[in-house]
Amino acid sequence: MKKKTCVFIWTALVLGLGNVVRGEVTVYFDESAYLADLAETGFVTVFEGFENEDAWGLVRSTVVYGGFTAPDVPSQGVTWNGSGGGLYDVTTSNGAAHSGDWGFYSSPHGNILAGIPDGITTASAQPMVAWGGWIHGTFGADIILVIDGDEINFIDLGEICEVDEFGEEFNCIDRSIQNSPFIGIIDPAGFNHVEVRETEAGGDEAQYLWFDDFTIGFVSAPSPRIFGSQWINAAGGSYGAGANWNTGVAPAALDNAIFGLDGAGYTVNVGQDWQAEQMVVTSDIVAFDLGGFTYDLTQANPARESIIVGEIPGDNSQFSIANGSLSGVNAVVASSSGVTANMTVDSGGALNLGSSIRVGSGGTGTLNVLDGATLTCSVATIGQLSGDGTFNVQGPNASVTAANLISVGQSGMGFLNASGGASLTSRALDVGVFTDGDVVLDGANTALTMILAGSADGTLSVG
Repeated sequence: MKKKTCVFIWTALVLGLGNVVRGEVTVYFDESAYLADLAETGFVTVFEGFENEDAWGLVRSTVVYGGFTAPDVPSQGVTWNGSGGGLYDVTTSNGAAHSGDWGFYSSPHGNILAGIPDGITTASAQPMVAWGGWIHGTFGADIILVIDGDEINFIDLGEICEVDEFGEEFNCIDRSIQNSPFIGIIDPAGFNHVEVRETEAGGDEAQYLWFDDFTIGFVSAPSPRIFGSQWINAAGGSYGAGANWNTGVAPAALDNAIFGLDGAGYTVNVGQDWQAEQMVVTSDIVAFDLGGFTYDLTQANPARESIIVGEIPGDNSQFSIANGSLSGVNAVVASSSGVTANMTVDSGGALNLGSSIRVGSGGTGTLNVLDGATLTCSVATIGQLSGDGTFNVQGPNASVTAANLISVGQSGMGFLNASGGASLTSRALDVGVFTDGDVVLDGANTALTMILAGSADGTLSVG
């Protein structure tokens, strides 16, 4: 039997507009009414239609190219998670769209056999005051909204009733997601987390949900930046000195380290082995002297990256490393349109990535591996998501190893320039996958070696 929650009405139920008031939370089933009331409040709004390639380009699922997912995706100050309260990954597809080309869904759609329902979770560090979007489902799907984890006072969107002073229900409206695909709430007191949960998992009538076209309100505009500990010393100095950070202490293993002083340039001396979750260089000129030590970044979500050089539109970022190892899972140079970013691995420096590096992924990015420096990764992508990427490998002791693939020009413009005896090794090389890509090998002993099944399969060299 479907659980029913009574909704206490502080004002009259407006049947024509399809909205009710639950305590301080106004629930809407009509987008025009929701948007009209939201406009009157004066709150700042963001619209999420899942079309922006900068945020969503890595999580596209299509019949032709297959499925690509991430554990969660941050976009416009909101983090988007999948079903089961964020247990499952997220993706976008054409079929999920309400408008435009892309809509959002959980991958997988929960776990029906385990009783884990389909749904979505959205969260923001800055309180939201309004939340509304289109939720399509298979026929008869019934859902609830769980606000800020309150499992007792959830909003049941299957049947909503007014309650009189004696506790008796009246003016009940039986709604399912099939006949009311828009859901919105406004609460001036604010909330940080909304879970949409389909209620019939574990039974024989479990349904699937798809999401699109959200309008979310805030008291003031949310920060599009990654959150973390901020470096504050424009003169540079020791990474481990607490006085150099806005938190008074160097980032811990699960913290993010942010460099964004927009200054004339400075050097950070690492001084010992360090670990953090993520490092972001925004508008800044930063050089890391690793001093023979290793700086390890552990963030594994491909939609977040371990290392970001150039984060959001307007950033002009320069970052270099020398004399030690910078390790992580993924890295990106110029992660958004409107970004210009440059990363250099200088003499004695090693950039070691367990998975991928993307250069010019939306923005204009350059990666330099100079004489005496090394780069190892699984995949290197140069020019992606309409970005422009340039990869320069220079000098007789400059070495790049990509275990699986070097892709030059993958839905963006890509340029690979190797010179002066540089060495590149990869299992495969793709040039101009969807757009234009150029590869130039110049100088004696400059070589690109292709490895297949653990043995040398072919070498392209200039001498």
